[in-house]
Amino acid sequence: MYCKRILLLIAAVLFVGSVFSQNYNEKLLVKYTDKELTQMQKENPKQFDVLNYFVTEGFNVVDMPDKPIEYMELAKVNPKTGQVDADYQFTMADLESFNPFEFNCMFDSGKSMYYKVGNTGKLIIVESYFRLQNKAENKKRVKNLNR
Repeated sequence: MYCKRILLLIAAVLFVGSVFSQNYNEKLLVKYTDKELTQMQKENPKQFDVLNYFVTEGFNVVDMPDKPIEYMELAKVNPKTGQVDADYQFTMADLESFNPFEFNCMFDSGKSMYYKVGNTGKLIIVESYFRLQNKAENKKRVKNLNR
């Protein structure tokens, strides 16, 4: 009898957890509310998929190349107001759980963007919107095939 109650309780917890589970990366909550994300997922699923892909896999952190390259300086920003924190000092810890929405890091529609990360010797490469969209769609197709 006691085992049945525990199994029932575990099943109920798992069911409730699956009902309320998020279908997006928590990094998106830096810029969007849960309500906005839910609405975007329903009304514009392609844009939602691109943003979800962007915060997880839509950028690469590499060593700064020796050759000259056109880049922008990365800046810490308030995601809600867009105000830049000019005194912010970058560290390698910023890159470990990097969230592009906490910085001036964004994609462009037709070209890759490059951001120098302060004095860390690192460069962030953000792919174009169209490449992000293509990669997000491919990831979704592969996920659906594996079901």
